Amino acid sequence: MDEKNGVIAQSTRLRRLGQLDAAWLLLKPLLASGDSAVAEEAALVSEQMGKRPQAIALLERVTALSPNRTTAWVNLAAMRAESNDHRGAADAARVATRLAPRLIAAWINLGSALAALRDFHGSIDAFSRAVALEPGDPDLNVDLAAAEFSAGDVGSAARRLQSVVAANPGHTRAHSLLLLVLHHATNDAAGLAQAHFRFAVSHGVTSMSSMPSTYDQSRPLRVGLVSSDFRQHSVWYFLSSLLNHLPSLGIELHCFHTDTSTDSVTEVWRNRAAAFHDVSRLDDDGAAAEIRASHLDVLISLGGHTTSSRPTLFLRRLAPVQASFLGYPGPLGSPNVDYWIADAVVAEAYDAWGGGVGRVAALPGSYFCFQPLAATPARSAYGGEEPVVFGSFNVLAKISAVTVRLWAAVLMRVPGSRLMLKTDSVHGPVSRRIAAEFESLGVASDRIIWADWSASRDEHLARYHEIDIALDTFPYNGATTNCEALWMGVPVVSLVGNTPASRMGRSILTVAGLADWACDTEDQFVAIAEGLAARVTALREERGALRRTIEQSALCDDAAHARHVADLLKTISAG
Repeated sequence: MDEKNGVIAQSTRLRRLGQLDAAWLLLKPLLASGDSAVAEEAALVSEQMGKRPQAIALLERVTALSPNRTTAWVNLAAMRAESNDHRGAADAARVATRLAPRLIAAWINLGSALAALRDFHGSIDAFSRAVALEPGDPDLNVDLAAAEFSAGDVGSAARRLQSVVAANPGHTRAHSLLLLVLHHATNDAAGLAQAHFRFAVSHGVTSMSSMPSTYDQSRPLRVGLVSSDFRQHSVWYFLSSLLNHLPSLGIELHCFHTDTSTDSVTEVWRNRAAAFHDVSRLDDDGAAAEIRASHLDVLISLGGHTTSSRPTLFLRRLAPVQASFLGYPGPLGSPNVDYWIADAVVAEAYDAWGGGVGRVAALPGSYFCFQPLAATPARSAYGGEEPVVFGSFNVLAKISAVTVRLWAAVLMRVPGSRLMLKTDSVHGPVSRRIAAEFESLGVASDRIIWADWSASRDEHLARYHEIDIALDTFPYNGATTNCEALWMGVPVVSLVGNTPASRMGRSILTVAGLADWACDTEDQFVAIAEGLAARVTALREERGALRRTIEQSALCDDAAHARHVADLLKTISAG
């Protein structure tokens, strides 16, 4: 082994031991030589030292000097993705796949980057290539299922995940994603409950453990929030009121952030919560130790089985009282989650869930309280005689076969009407698939208006000016989108089902004083939409009035909502 290779080998050993300064000192004298292997090892050391821009610059130098060095392209793709340069990551990953078409890591990087760019068809293709190379790999199949789910192919995602879970019962990511997918696929509350109960059983948790309460009413109630969404995320529009008011109501908030992404909203939480812990890079044992050290009275999961939300933490007993709330539409499925904080409307069919998944702690009104955080005016872009435009701004996974059938029936009953779909991946195979589904039901593709993703919140809200009536999805109703539509003066029609996700529309409409727009049958859904369309001229003129109705309703009464949440938390802590 020559001197250079010996130095690289020694640096690699030190890097793996975490002795990064020593590794860098070994490499630094050789960097001026321009050797690609040395520069690539230096990039890996720099990345572990937290110097990602330096690491990326080194890798870019390597790929310029040695364009056929596959490992450098793979590492460059991964580091660019970590820096949220997803387009650059995709470019690097494409080179890696051309150089080494049988290298699974290259296809994974490409699939992940394309998913972040909302090119779901491309992401599916990349992950399919990886699965073809290693068909039995459960992680690769979960990656592919996640891409299928994002593209709206919920059935394929569910079947793939069921196969993975059947072969690997303890595969947490597969099981959690399957539970989230099932909320989008079924109206069977009992079946959904059983699937959640199996999550705990598959991880060896079949009974509740306990921890004595030390809560003393002479001090603030210490409440821990576990979430991947302490950032710019739709959950923020429902949580901001709690951050604003709970500390003055005797609630001390401790945040445990489980995602590596951060932004300006993260800083708001970091500065205003009593404590903010980044546990994204800790394993469950490390995160659990940090949570226990906070001596909490209540621990709440805000994300359930959504991405990076760490539901396995709640298989343990980390606080005297544990609950799930807000960001996931139902109980987590662990006997150590004592309560699902919800409301009477979404929990009406809760008896179907049976025992073992926590009791309901019901807030008065709705468990949603919307803070729009934007002043975009509520107005219509249309004159009185222009055709009706229905719309939905929900993600592709919510556009189920039932949803398409419902929407198509509405369009057929309202001649000349159109449907605006503002969602991901509006160009290419995904939109063609949805258009074909409408055409099979008699709705010509020229009646569908596709709207691109908006970069800013104001731009997004302004697109509501272009729709007259919002049509909700089923069986997974909109939450943020329903609130946004109402805030922008747009009526919402929602079909109600048996599962928590299919009752969110009714919860929101009821607390807003608009319960008549929520219905129990498909025929009623079509009739309500048709009735609203018949008075579209008036609806366009009444947008400001609807905005004022929403603003003055309990849906936007953040102070009252926070008081209800504070009272409920103190009640469940008292036993």
